[in-house]
Amino acid sequence: MYQSSQCERFFSSRFVSKMQPSRHDHLLLLPLLLLLLLGVFIATSSAAAPVSRTITVDHQGGGDFTLVQSAVNSVPDGNRDWIKIHVNAGSYKEKVTIPSQKQFIVLEGDGSWNTEITFAGHAHASIDELLNHGYSDVGGSATFHSSTFIVLADNFVARSISFRNTYNKYDKSKPVQASIYDNCTLESNMPPPPSPQQPGWVTAHARVTDADPGGLVFKGGSLLGSGQLYLGRAWNQFATVVFYQVSMTNIVVPQGWQPWNSPNVSTITFAEAGCEGPGANKTGRVAWEKQLDDDQVHKFVDISFIDDGWLSQQPQV
Repeated sequence: MYQSSQCERFFSSRFVSKMQPSRHDHLLLLPLLLLLLLGVFIATSSAAAPVSRTITVDHQGGGDFTLVQSAVNSVPDGNRDWIKIHVNAGSYKEKVTIPSQKQFIVLEGDGSWNTEITFAGHAHASIDELLNHGYSDVGGSATFHSSTFIVLADNFVARSISFRNTYNKYDKSKPVQASIYDNCTLESNMPPPPSPQQPGWVTAHARVTDADPGGLVFKGGSLLGSGQLYLGRAWNQFATVVFYQVSMTNIVVPQGWQPWNSPNVSTITFAEAGCEGPGANKTGRVAWEKQLDDDQVHKFVDISFIDDGWLSQQPQV
């Protein structure tokens, strides 16, 4: 599977965000075929909101709570003031959910290499069920509940912490909305050839319709490790993934992308622009990979792809 990454910054309009009102958009599942080691989120506004209080989590008992979920549960329902949950260095083996009624939380670790939340969940479930019925109507979908970390609340910030899915047998991918992964090192732990195991996937993405915003953008950084990988598979026919100026080793399969079960590849937006390295050789790429012009590339890699003004309203912490 695809398990490790280190990022200088991770920006997501569904993760560090003011979420949109659509009930479908209230679903966030981290793409757990990656280990997302989150770096510092930088809020740029001089009028950033203050943090009202700090709750400390320490697995050795030196804080207010020993579990991250317990700290989250202590935040009052309907909270309107920014509360920081600082998680001291350590590995916290638990599943964590930020409920929709617990807004304005800053989750902060002691550095992405020092603080991690880890769990070994996995599942295979229908993306159409998740997208078309919403998380509350899935009826206990194993895919939804297999995530190590789930955010259902508006106004949430995470920084200097990592999230790891440690299950290492089946696919661990999850859908996510508009995100930019800035200068990440993505490392595969797939078995190297001549293992008979099929190639893995860096991404698996879907949108409800072609008109809905969203997508995954990998901007700079590198793709390395062992085994063989597709850059992505389409979880439905509206999947959108862009790799921009990423250095790729030879772990990328020549085809690059996989339609999976998508009936119409013409509506899939899978693209590469300005990438380098042996894995970026596009000679054997699928014919339906999108060829973006400069204006189209700029639309994806500019911060406006995920920011309509809410970034400046986040707390300066």
